Amino acid sequence: MFEFNDFLNNTNSKEVLEDVIKSGLSPNILKLAGAKVFTGSKEELQAKLGFSIDTNGRIFIEFPYFTQEGLIPFYRYKVLPPIVIDGKEIKYLHPKNTPAIPYILPIIWEVKDKSNRPIWITEGEKKALKLIQYGKNAIGLSGVWNF
Repeated sequence: MFEFNDFLNNTNSKEVLEDVIKSGLSPNILKLAGAKVFTGSKEELQAKLGFSIDTNGRIFIEFPYFTQEGLIPFYRYKVLPPIVIDGKEIKYLHPKNTPAIPYILPIIWEVKDKSNRPIWITEGEKKALKLIQYGKNAIGLSGVWNF
């Protein structure tokens, strides 16, 4: 667990730790991605999302999205446990009025000689991170089934 301290952001969530270990994500890739457990207030989360959400008993994993210049225009959140609305599980939250853009880490933007490198395209942040962890140039598409 010590290796995941940066990611856990001074929390002690067994559920979050089990989620990332199940995904096979290393502490190093999570640190590279800037992913961490959100520890702000309910109001801060609602301000980032642009809508209110029931946070009681839930943990939110924050994934920063990057521009080519390395800026962070917004964050997406994995919700543990998922929110259930009308029988449908909501596992990720995306900010209101924010277009879906590809999840591309700065390390991928910085790849030299891009014309000779294959690119892997997958669904979601965690799958993209797993590919990058194994040396692949990966881009994640968020919310594929929401389009």
